Amino acid sequence: MDKHTIPALTTKRVYLRYIILNDAPRLFEIASNPNVTKFLSYTPPKNVDESRNILAKWIEEEPLKKTYRWAILHEPRMIGTIEARIFPNNLYNLGWQLDEKYWGKGFMTEAAEAVIEWLFMEKNADIVEATANTKNIGSWRVMEKVGMKRIKETDGKFLYQITRDEYLDNL
Repeated sequence: MDKHTIPALTTKRVYLRYIILNDAPRLFEIASNPNVTKFLSYTPPKNVDESRNILAKWIEEEPLKKTYRWAILHEPRMIGTIEARIFPNNLYNLGWQLDEKYWGKGFMTEAAEAVIEWLFMEKNADIVEATANTKNIGSWRVMEKVGMKRIKETDGKFLYQITRDEYLDNL
């Protein structure tokens, strides 16, 4: 592995790799679509320079080990990003964004499955969770497809989780 601690992950159709500054134009293109960003917690970039600044901040944070972030590639175009935020007690929280052209085709499910497998098998996660706005049907469907269970609803969001034991039982 190179200087980064974030490994490349491969599935049948997607390749997850470390985020680089050259991803800025594509991140801007994806995040410019209000359908993609309407449920996200960050302010979308207004231009490629802002995208580059976001990526530079993410890259700078990588050694702090608070979040693992990947670019999601398909033939070899970047189609989105996925991240796992690190919390105490071996808890990881997933978040993602995907180019709308790739919605409903299983790409995010594949990416999330790869990250979840890595978190449980390599990072010894106890719980992997994700939240989604109650209106963000696509995201909570991904959560269900990767084996997460809806735990509760608060503040207009669903919380989904999968435990290490649940994950291992489904292997």
